[in-house]
Amino acid sequence: MSAQDDELVRRYRDASEHDEARPGAQVRGAVRAHAQMVATAANAQSAPSNVAEKRRNAANASRWKISALGSVAVIGLTALLLLQFERGTPEEKEIIFGKGRAEVSVPRETAS
Repeated sequence: MSAQDDELVRRYRDASEHDEARPGAQVRGAVRAHAQMVATAANAQSAPSNVAEKRRNAANASRWKISALGSVAVIGLTALLLLQFERGTPEEKEIIFGKGRAEVSVPRETAS
């Protein structure tokens, strides 16, 4: 920290000591005790109780292998599908890529 930061911190502390809206020592103590109690309870709940829980939360879990394999399979199948489209006849390419318009013949009714 620079000297200017130290000066600002000192002025802030001086000003806050003279502030009448500042909570009393009892209130600050009660808030700190409650915060400590909440932090202790949170740490007790978040701590894994055994080694199996630690392995389940690991970044290199086995489920990532399955996801990676599935992604590679999807990419491979997509590439094969695109190659199949590219090898088609020009008419098939027009139908697949929508470049051509499908012709539909409608039978006309004759007047009797």
